[in-house]
Amino acid sequence: MRLDSENKSARFNLASSALAQGAWAEAVTQFGQLLRRDPHNIGAKLLQAVALQRSGQLSAAAELLKDVLGESTENATALNNLAYLYASQGTDLDRASVLVDRALKANGNNPFYLDTKGLILHQQGKDREALSYLQRAHDKAPNDQAIKDHLAAAAVRAGRSARGVPPATPPPGA
Repeated sequence: MRLDSENKSARFNLASSALAQGAWAEAVTQFGQLLRRDPHNIGAKLLQAVALQRSGQLSAAAELLKDVLGESTENATALNNLAYLYASQGTDLDRASVLVDRALKANGNNPFYLDTKGLILHQQGKDREALSYLQRAHDKAPNDQAIKDHLAAAAVRAGRSARGVPPATPPPGA
């Protein structure tokens, strides 16, 4: 399909469609082209970071999220996504905690922010505290598989069961 290079809306829609279909490389390319024409498009930067993260380009995703925060210091989505990126790698957990706390200050009921906070606490070995955040996240988004996985992992390590989540089998050697 040929796309009018001047039509930012069409480019955004094409990139978003590629992202929704799991075509990470195509999404990265399309968002990249859009950002060359509209370098301050925060929405495109946030979605580009998702595509980069899902394609395994974690450093590039982190840099893009830091760029968003340079333009919009209290962007809760960027704060959370950068914190989640750190937490999922088990790195810079203290920084991740500060970031997600800022996101939660903006929207303390967002299940994805609660999940990030719970994941960070789990990574820090604070599973009982993590369970509180993860159970709240699960209550708000009961069908999200990542939240279910994080809740089950923290529950297993804390020796508890999680409401609404089937018991998880601990990984070998756990």
